[in-house]
Amino acid sequence: MVYTALRDAQEVEKIMTICPQWGAAIETHMFWMPAIALINPHDIMAAHAWIRNNNSSAPPVRTSPFHHFRNITRFSCIVCRVNAPYSMQGLGNAKRAVFNPYLGYFGVCRDHDKRPTTYCGLCYRERQSIDAEHQTNPHLIAGCLENEDLDT
Repeated sequence: MVYTALRDAQEVEKIMTICPQWGAAIETHMFWMPAIALINPHDIMAAHAWIRNNNSSAPPVRTSPFHHFRNITRFSCIVCRVNAPYSMQGLGNAKRAVFNPYLGYFGVCRDHDKRPTTYCGLCYRERQSIDAEHQTNPHLIAGCLENEDLDT
């Protein structure tokens, strides 16, 4: 679901560039709220939706849902979020950007940066552990065994 939300967000962002009025309307569209809930299910990064000014008397300003979504995806490990969508794993710990032909540039954490062959470069799914491989039906498994292509 996280991968689908990221892919759909890329397509919605393309629509935003058609004209300035469309961009302004789509920034606050309700599409972004479920996408934020998929990537940040426990609202760990909810504080990043507010901009606090230096002046203490100025009230904080809420960013648009689009900008909040982009902030979450920019600073989170997308591989961790795709593989553990209901946990807090990967939120806010992106260290390096990697390129995906379908999604563009996204962040990965230090663990996934050190071992890029442990996940698929196209769908960001991690390979199954040895214990999980013996417990599941091999006909139902779909995923990456090992990524030998260093470009993806």
